[in-house]
Amino acid sequence: LLTVRHWVLGDDVNDFNFSSYEGQSLDLASLLDELRTPPFIGERRLVVVEDADKFVSEHRASLERYLDGP
Repeated sequence: LLTVRHWVLGDDVNDFNFSSYEGQSLDLASLLDELRTPPFIGERRLVVVEDADKFVSEHRASLERYLDGP
């Protein structure tokens, strides 16, 4: 995760451009809100969903629609 975080955000790592959520307690609306929030500081944001297998299985169609046209 640290490698991916550094690859995506470079040296611009702070609490404003990185969010991490537990997949078992996350709802789709909260994730989509987080993904639609523009970066406050820096050029990019990184949103991580840990243990996301069940979350992705339950919301696959909605996630694929979002990825087709965020």
